[in-house]
Amino acid sequence: MGIAIRPIRTSKATWAESRPILRGMGLILLATGFALLANGIYSGVHKYRRIGQWVPVDALILEFRLVNEPHGRVLSDYRAHITFQYEVGERTLVSSTQSDYTTSSASTMKDLTLIYRPGGHQQIRYNPEQPKEITIDNRDIGSFRKPFWLAAWGAGLTVVGLVFRR
Repeated sequence: MGIAIRPIRTSKATWAESRPILRGMGLILLATGFALLANGIYSGVHKYRRIGQWVPVDALILEFRLVNEPHGRVLSDYRAHITFQYEVGERTLVSSTQSDYTTSSASTMKDLTLIYRPGGHQQIRYNPEQPKEITIDNRDIGSFRKPFWLAAWGAGLTVVGLVFRR
């Protein structure tokens, strides 16, 4: 008694039957990819313009804490919440802000605790129209993680959608 291995025979008819399904999947992936790509580019440009209009200022770090934001039963991420003291004109203001991303990476959390150590100084930006509104974002790659990942996923899905549409 032996095992016979036979090659799988596919016919051109079987492949032709699956083409409309693959093309439909490609169309869905293209639409989703374009939507994510457009959203990433739009949010990145909007954030870049906003950061450019806000005024940079040196601020004293008063408080830093990592807040646990659980999602699901097992996973949890942490978001940085920071309180700063800074001067606008002759006024001394105290405002809080939070990072726009969450992390579960121990090394990233350690880096954040070193960067935002209470008593230290950090450059922040404030809204000239509402000086109590602040951000820790700058014009660096770290401040644009979310728009970058949205655009990258969008580009990837668009490429896969184009391949399926062939």
